[in-house]
Amino acid sequence: MARAPLEAAPAMDTLAYLIASVILVGTLYRWIRRPSISHIRGPRPELFFGNIRDIIKRSNVEVMLEWQEEFGSVFRFQSLFGSKKLIVADPRALHYILNTAAYEFPKPGPFRAVLRALSGPNLVVAEGDDHKKHRRLMAPAFGARETKAYLSIFKSCADKMVAKWQDAVVHSDDKESTVMDVHHSLLQATLEALCEATFDFQMDNKRGDDLRKLYGNFNNDAFPPNGAIFSALLDWIPVWIITPLLRILPVKNLAFMRKHKRQTYEIATEIVAEKAHALSEGIESRDLCSLLVKANASEEAKNLRLTLDELCAQSSVVFIAGHDTTTVTLTFGLWQLARHTDVQTRLRNEVRTSLASARARGKADLSAEDMEGMSYLQVVMKEILRLHPAVAQIARSAGKDCVLHLSYPIKTASGELIKQIAVPKGTEIVVAMACYNRNKNIWGEDAHKFRPDRWLTEEQPWKSETSVGVIGNLASFLSGTRSCLGWKFAMIEMQCFLVEIIDQFELRATKNIRPWGDNLTYPLVDGEEEKGAQMPLRISMASRD
Repeated sequence: MARAPLEAAPAMDTLAYLIASVILVGTLYRWIRRPSISHIRGPRPELFFGNIRDIIKRSNVEVMLEWQEEFGSVFRFQSLFGSKKLIVADPRALHYILNTAAYEFPKPGPFRAVLRALSGPNLVVAEGDDHKKHRRLMAPAFGARETKAYLSIFKSCADKMVAKWQDAVVHSDDKESTVMDVHHSLLQATLEALCEATFDFQMDNKRGDDLRKLYGNFNNDAFPPNGAIFSALLDWIPVWIITPLLRILPVKNLAFMRKHKRQTYEIATEIVAEKAHALSEGIESRDLCSLLVKANASEEAKNLRLTLDELCAQSSVVFIAGHDTTTVTLTFGLWQLARHTDVQTRLRNEVRTSLASARARGKADLSAEDMEGMSYLQVVMKEILRLHPAVAQIARSAGKDCVLHLSYPIKTASGELIKQIAVPKGTEIVVAMACYNRNKNIWGEDAHKFRPDRWLTEEQPWKSETSVGVIGNLASFLSGTRSCLGWKFAMIEMQCFLVEIIDQFELRATKNIRPWGDNLTYPLVDGEEEKGAQMPLRISMASRD
C-alpha cells in the first residue's frame, strides 16, 4: 500500500505534460489567429504574464477602476501569453453588447464549458434559442406578484437573525454592544430564506444540513485564491478537453465544485419529483421550484420543455446566483451604513416612520408596496448596488466583426480621439459592471463616494439617452435579455433584511475592509486575508428616544 503514491507519480507527470502540451498548441494557434485591438490603450504588459500579476497583487476591481481613470471607459487588458481583452464600461457600447445584439456576444467557449461542467445545462450556460427557452419557462416564477409573496419568508428569516444579534448584545461583556461577523450571519440567514422560497422546506432536516455544508462558505470553497490565473489559462485550453480535465484535476476547489454539482442534483431530483407528484394530485405551492415545474408541464410549454437534467441545473444556478450575491451586497451595504452614521440615522428614522404609519393602518409589518414607497430606502439601496455590485464583471466574445459606438471618446495609442471601435470576431470583451457603476462621465467626480443623495438631485446625470440595467441605470443586475431574472426577488429580500437590521441596531465599523475578488466581490479584513470573507461590525441596540 505504501507504494501507491510512487506508482501514481508517473501518471500525474503524464497528465502535467499533456496539459502543458495542449496549452502550448493552443497558445500557438491563438497567437496566429489573435484579433487586433492593439490601437486601444491599456496598462503596460509584462512579456509573458501580461497584466495578470497586477490583479493578483491587488483586488481586480481596485485595479480596473484605476485603469479606467487613466485610459477611459474602454481600454485594453493583456492576459497570459499576449491574449488581449477589451474592457468595456461605456454606456452606449454596453447597451449594444447587452441589449441590441446580446446573442451576438456569447460567453467565451472555455468559460462556458467550465460553467456547464460544474453547474449543468442551466440558464446561465445557455445561449441563443436555448437561452430563450430557459428564460421563457423560468420567467413566470420571478414575476412581481410571485416575488412579493416571498416577503413573509424573508421577514421571518430576518427576524430570527435579529433575535440572535440581540441575544449576542445582551450577553456581551458590557451588555451594550458586541462585534459581529455580519457576513457570516447573513450567509446563514439568506440561505435559509432561499431554501424556503425556492424549495418550500425548512433547514432543520438532512437536506438543510447538506445545503449548509454546500453553501455555508461557498465563496471560499469554490473559488481559488488566484482565480485570475485559472481564468487566464482557460483562454489557451481547447474547449473539447476542458470537461474531461475538470473531472480529474486534483484541485481542492474543483473537487468541491464536483461534489457541489453531484449533491445539488441529488437534492433537486428528489424535490422536482415531489413537486411533480404534488402537481399531479392537484396540490399547488408558490415556491420557485413548484412554479417552474408547473410552467414546464403546461400546455404552452409543450414544445419548449426542459429535461430533468435542465430542471435540476436551474436549482444549482438559483443558489449560486441568488445566495452569495445577495449576501455580499447586503454585507457591503451594512459596512457603508456603519461608516456613514448620518445616512444610517436618516434611514432608521424613515423606517420607523413607515412602520408607525403601517401599524396605524392596522398592519403588523411593512408590505412590499410600503418599502417601494420609502424614498430614502430606495436611494440607499441604489447607492449600495452602484458601489458594490456583487459580480464585478463578466466575459463575452464577439461572435462576428462589429463596431462599438461610444458615448464618450477615448484616446488611442497614437493620440487620436475616437468614438467608435472596430471589434474583430473572436475578441474577448469584459463587461465591466463595477467600472461602469463608477464611471465619472455618468456619476460625477465623486463617483467613488457613498452618497445616496445623488439620487435625489434635480440633475440626475445617470438619466442619459442610453439606458443600461433594470434599475436606476445601473449595471449591477446586467441588462437586456441576459439581465438577472431574479432581480426583483433580490431587491425585496435585501430591503426586508436592511429594514429589520436598521430598525433594531446601530452599526459601527471596526477594521479596514478590502473588497476583493476576480468576479464575485467579497470583503476581506486587512491583515487577516487568510481567514477569507468576513465583515466584523460593532452592533448595539438602536435608541428609541
